[in-house]
Amino acid sequence: MNMSTDDDGVCHQSQPRMEFQLLEDADVKPDSSSQVFCIEPMPATYRALSNSASTLGYDTNGFTVTHAAMSKEDGIVQFPNSTKTGKEQHSMEHCADPNIDCIDIPMYSLDTYVSEFVSKDLPIDYLSVDVEGFDQDVLLGGRNTLSRVHYLEFEYK
Repeated sequence: MNMSTDDDGVCHQSQPRMEFQLLEDADVKPDSSSQVFCIEPMPATYRALSNSASTLGYDTNGFTVTHAAMSKEDGIVQFPNSTKTGKEQHSMEHCADPNIDCIDIPMYSLDTYVSEFVSKDLPIDYLSVDVEGFDQDVLLGGRNTLSRVHYLEFEYK
């Protein structure tokens, strides 16, 4: 029996997964006309996502991983420098605690990120926002972008 710990991450991503090996063995590549953007502020999780995209060849086929945070405004923000991949319980607000190691990372509003990184003439078919309780802030920073979105998914409390 495989027992999970808090260090495994919410999705148990530190555990070896057969699905990833099957994808790699099948040489599955994304449709080159698609664009997928993943914005990840947690350093260890960003590195794991970026490495996976590179290993699978997705980074050259429309899959972009950006080390940044999203909110309603642009700037630089402190974010916990957790070494645990997939650690979802930490956010910007935890950097107020002097015992938590934090680093500066770029912060974008949704409108700024989309205007800088996403093709301007294409609709956004699917937008998923999951920022651990700050979803409203991201949406407030996307007033122009939201008119291009066909399907929007986000969390609320």
